[in-house]
Amino acid sequence: MTLILSLSKNLIKLDKSVREEQFDKYKYFTIDIKDKTLGVIGAGAISTEIIKRANSFDMKIICYTQHPEKHKNLKVEFVPLTDLLKNSDFVSINIPLTKDTENFIDIKELSLMKESSFLINASRGKVVNEKALINVLKNNELAGAGIDVFEE
Repeated sequence: MTLILSLSKNLIKLDKSVREEQFDKYKYFTIDIKDKTLGVIGAGAISTEIIKRANSFDMKIICYTQHPEKHKNLKVEFVPLTDLLKNSDFVSINIPLTKDTENFIDIKELSLMKESSFLINASRGKVVNEKALINVLKNNELAGAGIDVFEE
């Protein structure tokens, strides 16, 4: 949730501009996360905690998991991955790294996301193809990314 809030309020850039005495409140956009759609990939313990917190911000939450029938206790709408990527303002990846999930998010998946959306990877670095992510960010095809894990 910290990465979502940081991205939505552009905290890193705003903090840097204040420290450099270059603050311009109109230079950087901020958005309210209320009523925004959070797409959660995975439905384990970490996803459950994120969903609880996102509910307190009145976010609409959709979820992709391979086994939605096992997670009926979650108060979310389960959707196919393509729908989640197309419709989310924020996508939070919370899955383990396995041979099946390496590069789970690659150029094909990133290209489905809205230009105004943000990707959060707090799972494992190799779940997201870093080169593809860097490419879409450089080409302004994605609003931003919150990453606390890397391939190396």
